[in-house]
Amino acid sequence: MNYEKYTLCFYLKARENPFIYEVDESERNRFSALKNIELNKEEHKHNIFFSFDTKNGMSVAVSLKYLQYAYSLFDPDYEKLFPQYYKDIKEKEIQNISTDKQAEDNSNSTDDSVKLIFIYKSEVVKIEIDEPEYAFMLMNSIDNYPDFDEKLVSIFDIDGEEVLINPEELLLIELPKELYDEGFKQINPDANEEKG
Repeated sequence: MNYEKYTLCFYLKARENPFIYEVDESERNRFSALKNIELNKEEHKHNIFFSFDTKNGMSVAVSLKYLQYAYSLFDPDYEKLFPQYYKDIKEKEIQNISTDKQAEDNSNSTDDSVKLIFIYKSEVVKIEIDEPEYAFMLMNSIDNYPDFDEKLVSIFDIDGEEVLINPEELLLIELPKELYDEGFKQINPDANEEKG
């Protein structure tokens, strides 16, 4: 049994606070392999991204062009090592959380919006989408940038309005993994049959 907790902590240009994500060991290992990428080579003159999935169900893409430094952390998972102790602590914490805070936390965790953070824009840009294939196409375009012809990435919001995104200015993107996975299934129905 694995008793480690893996965390990726990213410090990005023009941002004071880090972006911190708990991940599986495989995602941590993928991140560690990035040290072999030569970012100053001609083929990496554009913004390129490291995409990964988090333990809390998010798909994330982080700009390597604007990455200043990052920590790849691992700690013992004390909650697994001492489950009864942590169960008692959690029950006490839940009693002290206000209902407003719980509602806010729940709305953030179940939200079907794409969250974008741009280099010189202080607030998070949220794009509400209801078509999962747009989530998949957006992340796929970011993953493959700049290998496609278009300079801007396009998705459609919940109202059917087109949103154009410049990946060169993008620091980070987050979207629900469930939305991404459903979009993958819709675009690649044969992939489901091959697995079955």
